[in-house]
Amino acid sequence: MLGLFAAKSDHPLADTKEARRLFADLAGKDVAMALDDATILLESLHRDHLVGLEQRWEILQQMDAVVHAAACRFARDYAATAYTSRNEELRHWHLGADYWNQLAESYLTCLKELPSTSSKVRDALKPALPLLYVRTLHALAVGLKWQQFRYGPTGPDFWQVLGKTYLECVAAKTAQKPAVLYPDMTPTTPEREYLKALAFHASSMDSLLPQEVELAERLLDHLLPQFQFGDQERPDSVYWVDAATAQAPARLAVKPQRAASVRYFSPGLALDAAYALKVQAEQAVPPSLSLGNSYPPSMVVDVLDHLASYWSPIPPQRSHVRHKVKSRMAVVPALAAAYRCLTSSCDTRTVESWLVEDVSQGGMRATASLGKDSRLAINTLLLMQPEGGSNWLLGVVRRFARESETSGSLGIETLTKSPRALCVDSGGIQTEVILIDPWETSAQVRVALPATAWEDNIAMTFNDEGKSVKLFPDGQVQSGPDYLIGRYRVRVAE
Repeated sequence: MLGLFAAKSDHPLADTKEARRLFADLAGKDVAMALDDATILLESLHRDHLVGLEQRWEILQQMDAVVHAAACRFARDYAATAYTSRNEELRHWHLGADYWNQLAESYLTCLKELPSTSSKVRDALKPALPLLYVRTLHALAVGLKWQQFRYGPTGPDFWQVLGKTYLECVAAKTAQKPAVLYPDMTPTTPEREYLKALAFHASSMDSLLPQEVELAERLLDHLLPQFQFGDQERPDSVYWVDAATAQAPARLAVKPQRAASVRYFSPGLALDAAYALKVQAEQAVPPSLSLGNSYPPSMVVDVLDHLASYWSPIPPQRSHVRHKVKSRMAVVPALAAAYRCLTSSCDTRTVESWLVEDVSQGGMRATASLGKDSRLAINTLLLMQPEGGSNWLLGVVRRFARESETSGSLGIETLTKSPRALCVDSGGIQTEVILIDPWETSAQVRVALPATAWEDNIAMTFNDEGKSVKLFPDGQVQSGPDYLIGRYRVRVAE
């Protein structure tokens, strides 16, 4: 189709032969280089006003199809990689996020130009409208996932653009018209792609690791056909959104004002399907479940459990009542720095000052200032000291929502109010650990230790209060970026 147009632009993609060469070049490149080059080409095409709308659409859909496999693989690899350098992690994040943001912007420009173009072009593009809306809404939804990889922020502008695009699609009577998003995929609709972004946000991804977010998106895609969505509230409706506003979807705990732009949705039969999949995955992940990667059954079970709990009509309840406060707290992230603070004087360069917003028996919510080298993430271990106090607490980040590049809101679980730093003998190797539970009164204790120090069959020994204490490994409780928490049986020798 490119050959039908007499291009007035000197952009390389406006020339049929050169476009084919560039597409073939992109298909053969390393995935990171392909995304980088594709983003540059999209940006330059976006600025070139000499490329007509019909030709621009043809170029975009071809490039999108060529790069799609690489973009999916890059997201999967990004989410699963434990980066040792924050700069490297941020560079890779920008490669993925910038591509999808630019692709969405390019499609949105096509939709913006459509009403003002000639009737001849509008008629020519009319059969392609369902695919154009599907691709646009899909690109916006994937951009939302990339924002969630770094825990936001997702501002009101995103919801305004997403909702506006959906309502335009409804007005064009194409919202429920099927289109094949990419070759070898089952047909979808613009409405389904819009719903996917809403359901993704409603699934509370701020307590999942990036790899779990990637898995959750795959599971959501599998279960989405069983969701209920419409402009009428049903008895089983759980969430609502006003597509004409800049607000994210919300639970029906607060009823919306009636408007033609309000939509209601719920998991419908997807909730039962998620529980059924969880039972299967406890034995083995079903081969028929296409997840785009190999995930351990335990992760699949945990993510399904997470999704089901947030799709339920009754949301997860807090175990303890929270009380609002406004106080400062000294915070030392990471196991090694926490150990040094407990055994000697803290290095002031490792101590941060956070604002505590509310507290409960089991944890707290705090606002953190994020420096350019901040590596905060879900499951980060924290040593904390409330302002005016002398004792340290040990906790772990359970929720993380980035409010801006310099601040974030965190939900923190308190592990213990009396952590103890110990240097233990682990098979002849001296290992610095933090004891979470008191050995004196417990038959079994939790210990935070370096991630590489765990040994299934090697006990840890130390002397304390004139007694020789031996800790026998009895399983891992959880892991984080630089540590794991193990469970140990206690044996004391006089």
